[in-house]
Amino acid sequence: MFILLFAEGCRNDVSADIGAEIDNSTIGLVVSPQRVDAGIVEPGRIASAQVTISNPTDTLVEILDVRTSCGCTIAKVENRRIPAKGSTSIDIRIQGIQQAGDFAGSIEVATSMKNGTFQIPYSAHFLKEVEFARSIVDLQQARVGVPITLDLYIRVHGDYDIKCIADLSDDNNLNIEVVSVVENASMSKCVVKLTPTRIGLDYGNITCHAISSSGTVVSSDLCRIKVRGVGDYWVKPDKIFFIDDLSKEKSLFVEVGASSDAVPVALKEVTSDAPFIQLRRNDLGKDFDKGFWIDFLKPSEMSPALLRTEIQLTLDVGSHSQSVRIPVLYKPMQESSELRATATGP
Repeated sequence: MFILLFAEGCRNDVSADIGAEIDNSTIGLVVSPQRVDAGIVEPGRIASAQVTISNPTDTLVEILDVRTSCGCTIAKVENRRIPAKGSTSIDIRIQGIQQAGDFAGSIEVATSMKNGTFQIPYSAHFLKEVEFARSIVDLQQARVGVPITLDLYIRVHGDYDIKCIADLSDDNNLNIEVVSVVENASMSKCVVKLTPTRIGLDYGNITCHAISSSGTVVSSDLCRIKVRGVGDYWVKPDKIFFIDDLSKEKSLFVEVGASSDAVPVALKEVTSDAPFIQLRRNDLGKDFDKGFWIDFLKPSEMSPALLRTEIQLTLDVGSHSQSVRIPVLYKPMQESSELRATATGP
């Protein structure tokens, strides 16, 4: 007799949470294995396993009911009547999983014996048609303006063409492009070139697609690349600058230094979305040893959009230009007594 439960769209986040743990001494039956691992399942395949239930007693035992925790699981009982000293089996088939990854579920078996209801946990790992060997790549530090070539390895399960697409970084400060894709039977390689354009932390994404012979995208995966740009100069503050009193003018000294005396640094441009943020004196185009002042005038009005803004600096460093962003957060004092202006005027 078949016990067939099927629900379209079953996902791989099912947990085995019905029934009781197997205790052979309590239920009077011997279940083998007590926990089923269907192993690694290729895309498009069905995970299958078998459980044997033995009856060591001198009494006939009946299987009254079989339930599964997921509709994607089929449980086929060979014989619902287990004779004395006999056995039966349950064939387990898991199909219709829409997401790759680890899958867990359980089968609850109710028998005619006292305390004879128990569950059989099962698990399997379903592979995707295409997946990056590493979902996150942290390059630590990289020189601003210097291209880096990176090899991203891709596992391919099946006969598919591979296409990789580079996404812009979150704030477009990391140039990233796909140079080539080298396809192999089981492991392909995506060659990526990326270039940090500013000092600081940036992220970029590479998406790979498995494409069938008909041109349909069968599966996709994403690799996130993390890199911190470093250069010939440094800027402080490089974190959020807090202003907690909107009734007074504030000033911020932006400290700039070069990693080498041979590298000239000049301020090219200062911009901000907030009109009350101004450069104190005309430092544009001048080389400087320490930095410059930026004034925060008392705003005539403060809209919610201006409560969080930023200062955008463009510096001429040697023979090229670099951009720097300093976030500015206006936080009224009465909302939080812990936030204080981190700099004041001279």
